[in-house]
Amino acid sequence: MSGWENLESWVAPTLDDEQRKRFETKLCPSCGRQYEGFFVLCPSDQMTLSEVPPPKGPLGKHYECKAQIGAGSLFNVYEGAHNESADKVAIKILRREFECDQRGLKRFEQEQMIASVLKHDHIAHTFSFGAIPDQYVLQPFLVTEFLQSISLADALAQWGACDENIASLLMNQICDAFEFAHKMGAVHSDFKPSNVFISPGKSPSVKIVDFAVSKRLFGGKDDTRYGAGATAQSLASASYTAPEVNKGTTPSPVSDIYAIACVFYEMLAGKPPFVGSSPFELAYAHERDEVQPLPETPGREQFRHDLMKCLEKDPAKRLSNISELKPSVTA
Repeated sequence: MSGWENLESWVAPTLDDEQRKRFETKLCPSCGRQYEGFFVLCPSDQMTLSEVPPPKGPLGKHYECKAQIGAGSLFNVYEGAHNESADKVAIKILRREFECDQRGLKRFEQEQMIASVLKHDHIAHTFSFGAIPDQYVLQPFLVTEFLQSISLADALAQWGACDENIASLLMNQICDAFEFAHKMGAVHSDFKPSNVFISPGKSPSVKIVDFAVSKRLFGGKDDTRYGAGATAQSLASASYTAPEVNKGTTPSPVSDIYAIACVFYEMLAGKPPFVGSSPFELAYAHERDEVQPLPETPGREQFRHDLMKCLEKDPAKRLSNISELKPSVTA
C-alpha cells in the first residue's frame, strides 16, 4: 500500500544524524563552490573542502541558527528558533556561490516585502528577511515557517502518481493559494514539487514555499558537477519552466500557471510533461515538443482540457487566471 492510499498513517519525516550529514555544506577555499554530503575534495580543483558554520550576524538578534536540514538550488536551509519565544523556524541563507550586490539585494527585498504579506492557509509564512555581511559580499536570508511535513517531490518519488481524488484535493489547495497570491501581486517564478509541502493526516493540507525567489535575482558560478552545467536542482526547475521564461521573459502569473499545470500533470501521470538530461534539452522540449495527452477519465474531460490549455506554448493561449482551472479541478 502506497502513502497515497494510507494518508492517515503518514508521519512527518525527521532527519537522523546520517541524513543530516548529507546536507552539511562544505566550501572550497579556492573556487568558492559549496557541496553537500560526503564530499572531501572539490571535484573541480581537488582542494580540501572546509566546513561552513551557520552564519550569525544580524540573525542573532532575533533568531538562533542551528543545524542544516536541507539544501536547494539557491539556499541552504537551517533549523532555527526565535530567541524569545523558542518557536521553531526555517532559516534559508543564500549559497556562497551566488553573488548579491546592492542592486540584487534591493530587488530581493522588494520581492520579499510582497511575499511577507501573503497570509494564506496554504502559503508558508515569511517572518523576516535581510542580508548577512560576509567579507566582501552579502548573503540574503529568509526566516520562514518551519514545516514538519513531506515535500510533494519526495511523495511522488516514493509513491508515483496520485490517486485522482487526492490529486484533486491537493490541486484545489494549490489553486486557492495561487489565486490569492496573484491577486496580491506576487509571482512564484520557480514553482515545482519540491516547493509544495504536505502535512500528514486524515485530510492532507499543502503549504507552498519560496514565493518570489528566483535565480534571476542573483548571479552565480556555473556548476558542472552533473555535466552540461546542470545540477540536480537546476534540472528540477527546468522541468516546470514556461517556454517564454526560458527565453528571458520576466516571470508572470501566466508562467506560474504553466508551471502549476506541469506539476498537476506529474501528479496524475507520475512524471513531468517533458523529461531531459540537461536544462537546455528541457528548454527545447518545452518550446517545441508536444505534450502527451493524459488518459481520459469519465466526468473529468473538462479538467483535462483545461490542464492541456494551461500547457500551451503561447502564453496568450493559456488560461489567463488560475481561478479558471479551479472549477474543473473540483468537478
